[in-house]
Amino acid sequence: MRSDNKTKRVYIRMSEKDYKQFHALAAENNTNMSAYVISCIREKKIPDESRKELRDLRNQLLKIGTNLNQLTRLANSQGIIVGELDQVLKNVNDAVGKINELI
Repeated sequence: MRSDNKTKRVYIRMSEKDYKQFHALAAENNTNMSAYVISCIREKKIPDESRKELRDLRNQLLKIGTNLNQLTRLANSQGIIVGELDQVLKNVNDAVGKINELI
């Protein structure tokens, strides 16, 4: 961990259920709740349930990217110039890359 001076406080409210889960997660990681939050921020960790949603989204984007790639190849083989498909494919690949960083 960094040796930064800790001068700022953050207060949050949560349900008893969320508090117990949060406390358990910190304990599983052999740390206190404050250190756990800071670790999550620094390591860009996200909750497991969100990771599953991101994995599902990534898989859907990969399938869309595959379809777009096939359409681009078909268009190019037929002599049809479709620059927009290339840009959309690039955007899909960029989105997949960002999701992979979060997972």
